[in-house]
Amino acid sequence: LPELALATAHNAMAAASERGWYFASHTGGLADQLAFGIRGFQIDAYFGVPVEGGVRTDRFHTVDRETLAAEYGEEFLAARDRVAARLGVAGEGVARAVYLCHGLCELGATSLAEALAIFRDFLERHPREVIVIFVEDHIPADDVAAVFEDAGLTRWTHTHREGSAWPTLGEMIERNERLLVMAENDGSGPDWYHPGFELTQETPYSFASPADFSCRANRGLPESPLFQLNHWIQKVKPSPGDASVVNEFEFLLKRALGCQTERGMQPNLVAVNFYEIGHVLRVVDVLNGIGAAP
Repeated sequence: LPELALATAHNAMAAASERGWYFASHTGGLADQLAFGIRGFQIDAYFGVPVEGGVRTDRFHTVDRETLAAEYGEEFLAARDRVAARLGVAGEGVARAVYLCHGLCELGATSLAEALAIFRDFLERHPREVIVIFVEDHIPADDVAAVFEDAGLTRWTHTHREGSAWPTLGEMIERNERLLVMAENDGSGPDWYHPGFELTQETPYSFASPADFSCRANRGLPESPLFQLNHWIQKVKPSPGDASVVNEFEFLLKRALGCQTERGMQPNLVAVNFYEIGHVLRVVDVLNGIGAAP
């Protein structure tokens, strides 16, 4: 697996085609991404409460507005306030659930259970496909793991034991261990729910312009065997125009190969916004040795 590159969707759940999503990072949703050829998925898990017209972020019970504004910016929070003012209140007996949100569920929320059903159906229909899911978790590990278990996904999970050799792609398929799951923050759950930045090292991700891209070490350990290339322009409202520049074949390939040389590692998760713009699949093919560089 550390020798394999996968096209990866950053904020994979945030799709313009999905109802209720503001500030989308992609046009097509998870099913469209899978059909396109995306095999790595970065998703964000939060508690939310379903209400009339949408979902309210459960986090607001414990985090004050000043802290949220510092974390997300006033523009993002002001948009949340405008949407929240139009939402209803939770009905009697309505419990919180796990949702995929980008910080604030009022600005877009997808049920984790519904999202995982898409992955389950894909793995059932495609017995020779492998998927990596990297969860930016803002809730306890056991709560996320329970949804994976209820969705029936654990039948395919791969558990990596410290010090053991990584399987090849073919071995993962032969063993039917075709799903690798990692968590950014709390990896204390079941063995298959890995502490992500013990297995993965990455580049920075808060780039304001194409000129800012670098390959320097960010999260992860020097000995972490997987390498995540974060490749998008960070904005409150992600821009397809930015993606048309940074996802262009020569630009993306040059950075991927440059980071491969600088860090001495194959980029395994090549993470982009607007996966359908540019040439992420073509770049991944080159990294995997099945496509030709210019």
